[in-house]
Amino acid sequence: MPREVPLPPQFAWLTGRIHYVQQHSRIEYSASCPDCGGEVHQGGEWPDRFRIFDEEHGRGWCRRCGFFTWADQSEKPPPADVLEQWRKEQIEREEERKRSAERALAHLRSARIWEIYHEQVDGAGREYWRNAGIPDTWQDYLQLGWCPMKRIWRDGAAFDTPTATIPMFEPGWACRNVTHRLINAEGGDKYRPEIAGQGQLLFWTDPDVDVTDHTLLVEGAKKAAVTKITLDNAKTCVLGLPGTSLNADNVARLAGPGRLTLVMDPGARLAAWRLAKALGRERCRVLLPPVKIDDGILAGELTTREVRAMLQRAVAVTPQSVAKAA
Repeated sequence: MPREVPLPPQFAWLTGRIHYVQQHSRIEYSASCPDCGGEVHQGGEWPDRFRIFDEEHGRGWCRRCGFFTWADQSEKPPPADVLEQWRKEQIEREEERKRSAERALAHLRSARIWEIYHEQVDGAGREYWRNAGIPDTWQDYLQLGWCPMKRIWRDGAAFDTPTATIPMFEPGWACRNVTHRLINAEGGDKYRPEIAGQGQLLFWTDPDVDVTDHTLLVEGAKKAAVTKITLDNAKTCVLGLPGTSLNADNVARLAGPGRLTLVMDPGARLAAWRLAKALGRERCRVLLPPVKIDDGILAGELTTREVRAMLQRAVAVTPQSVAKAA
């Protein structure tokens, strides 16, 4: 899930007027518009129509309605031809971001970055994944890895931390990215991608198994892997969700007649309802365990037999049934 960041100081006066603030580069931010608004998209993406540029002459501009403001509100808006030029420049920035993301993905694949991290998994990395409920055989199969030290930026400050790495394979073992789980992070987002611009990705617990007539969608990659291992059924398709909402690409990827069982965290009934609505309520079932499913498995409270039985009790998705399942 995205995490809202603070507004740059010179735009702090917009606090409360715009929402869903995200930072894309050192100077560029996006958010909903203070004039025409903007809501979370059906697939889960945050609105980003209002662009903020935190420069010497900071400005904000909505590519949807054309609303413009300087950071210093006393300055007059620029003429229409200048706004049109900025619109063209913004389009070119976004196109260059796409090209940069494509180059980064090509490098990740040619250098096989995930294999480098997997070679470093011995010692602390092996122990981390074992404690997470993933034995060595599965660590090797999924090529889980370890980065002894990675520099992370958060809220304008840098810190160093080891990370546990998760290659994001698609069916057929095409790697789309590597996710870093920050070991020493406290609060906030604990996951970072190896390369930016690859979009929201599902985690395949077995890239040899594509979506089937019954697919399990588990909130989180680690939980999905532990669930897959515990079920001990090679034919079961278990996917890790990147959060409680999916973008349009992933909704389309999961489209079809097959049944979907959403295994969510306790208390996530409203998120489960929204996700099921996006995926097709009639084909979804929801399971809201009393504890996070991997915590229950690791504590010995949920055996293979009990997890299978719980999945059989997943409820059909109606507003009333989701409320009761919590």
